[in-house]
Amino acid sequence: MAIWGLIYLGLISFGIYQVLPAQRENDILRRCEYFLVGASLAQIIWVFVFQYQLFTV
Repeated sequence: MAIWGLIYLGLISFGIYQVLPAQRENDILRRCEYFLVGASLAQIIWVFVFQYQLFTV
């Protein structure tokens, strides 16, 4: 369970890093943004599926 704390801490840190003024024109971040959003949404869905044991979904 401790691994999730590290994962969420990393996501929060990366989110803060992205909004820094120096990163506004970073092309690498712009290309990754949709993949990161998709992965984060999939993670949110997985947490609810696992929590409520909706594995048939």
